Amino acid sequence: NGKGSVKSALTVFPEVVQMLLTHIVGNTMLLTDKVRKEDKEAQRRQNWLHRSIGMCISVLTEFIVHYPVCIQHIMKAEPDLRSFGFIIDNLLHLQSLNKVSLSMKSGTHSAVIAEKSSLFLVAVCSHSLEARRKILAHIVHMLMGLTSHSDAMYKPMDVTKLKAIVDFIHSLLTSIPPLNSSAKKVPGEDSHWSKDLREFKLVDGLICAINNIELHNPGVPRILSTILRPLNVILEFVNRSAMLERLEE
Repeated sequence: NGKGSVKSALTVFPEVVQMLLTHIVGNTMLLTDKVRKEDKEAQRRQNWLHRSIGMCISVLTEFIVHYPVCIQHIMKAEPDLRSFGFIIDNLLHLQSLNKVSLSMKSGTHSAVIAEKSSLFLVAVCSHSLEARRKILAHIVHMLMGLTSHSDAMYKPMDVTKLKAIVDFIHSLLTSIPPLNSSAKKVPGEDSHWSKDLREFKLVDGLICAINNIELHNPGVPRILSTILRPLNVILEFVNRSAMLERLEE
């Protein structure tokens, strides 16, 4: 029965999506960077967890790209998108795990998961305005909470984690047509992004990131260069929008 098959698929699909998210969160909680080199069994277990997480993220990304309705199922199950926040907080910077105590293979898996997490979040933001705003709000909240190096309670964020977050912001900005001068524009999308940039204060968040950098860190020039990339994209978009407004007057 064709109708029965379609109904069955529509019923099962949300459960599969939720199961994948549950596996990602659950297996990430089991990851550790405290595996001794001689403990081969523990290393194999960690490698399996890495592969499992990476596979689940890849499948979810494919679902979102080819079946955008997948995001609606996620948002229905998780109105606050807590799994997305979990991925931002725990997987985007996974390559910062201590590779001395982990095998080189695990270190490679970690970097792959971080890259897949970024691709997954970019896909989500590209296909859902509501999800994009919630993800932006989560990231900006994190950046705005960083202390400045001039504060008495100053505590710098791990440079690798900060770089991973800023790299994701840049990937997101350059994937969205209004902020990518070479991409095909979508009617009305410019106004959505102008509103989002103002409302979520992404520029303010990136400035907080700059103020949080430890000045004595030898990687300062590299991380500053990383932060300036998304700021330049935003500046170009603002200038382009202002020019178009003047032409329309």
